[in-house]
Amino acid sequence: MASIKEQVERIVAKKAKLANGRTIEQTLMEAVDYLYECVQTEIDLMYGSYTPKVYERRPYHESLRSALYAEDFLDARIKGNSIEVSLKFSNNVWAWNFNGDHKSNVALLMNYGWKAPRLEDHIGHEVWRLTYYEGWRFLEKGIAAFNRGNRWGVKIDTTIDRSNWY
Repeated sequence: MASIKEQVERIVAKKAKLANGRTIEQTLMEAVDYLYECVQTEIDLMYGSYTPKVYERRPYHESLRSALYAEDFLDARIKGNSIEVSLKFSNNVWAWNFNGDHKSNVALLMNYGWKAPRLEDHIGHEVWRLTYYEGWRFLEKGIAAFNRGNRWGVKIDTTIDRSNWY
């Protein structure tokens, strides 16, 4: 739970006006929405790169497209002289592996890639996007696109909290 000081600072950020007449909250949420669009565009490009185009997506893969969301400003954190608002993935990005013995985070796998040596040994050779994948890096590419179009002066911290991805 946020301290009283943090709660008051959030209230001030919600009401304080900038020189352009917009509040800090409005400006920050506009920037976060733009970041969301940049990352979502990269997710769509990743899926568009699959061939052949007749390939049928498994439902959990499609759920990645709708799993990304911008954190509500009310959940923002005050840290020193900055305000943190996060992009997050909902819990519907977990999928069972082929033999059903564990679930994996699809966002993590699609962004950073994977190597499945036991599966490769089982089938006898490497198969791109089955036994290995280098990852699309949609998070990093989305942040880079945001930084190219950043008109708010907002700094994006590229630290990714993976603590709840496993």
